[in-house]
Amino acid sequence: MPRTCVMEGVMDVVYEINGDVWVGDYKTDHVSSRTVAQRAETYREQAHAYARAASQCLGPVVKGCKLFFIRLGEVVTVAVGADEFMYQNEQQVTRRER
Repeated sequence: MPRTCVMEGVMDVVYEINGDVWVGDYKTDHVSSRTVAQRAETYREQAHAYARAASQCLGPVVKGCKLFFIRLGEVVTVAVGADEFMYQNEQQVTRRER
């Protein structure tokens, strides 16, 4: 018998860049550059669920989910259909000092 479960959540943002649609999820975890990939792994199921849900609404144009670790200023990309998340360090979140 297939295992079923209910997942509840709120997508923070859905956006388009150069024709690619992404789901963005803001994370406020206290992580370091050394531990961000490990922490992102704990959100992989949630990211896949968000991307699948957005794909059901918008079609197969959704590329995946980007986890924005805003305290650290780094982004982790979770691609739709990927078995493992891809850690991308080249994209930095711009921080504003108050």
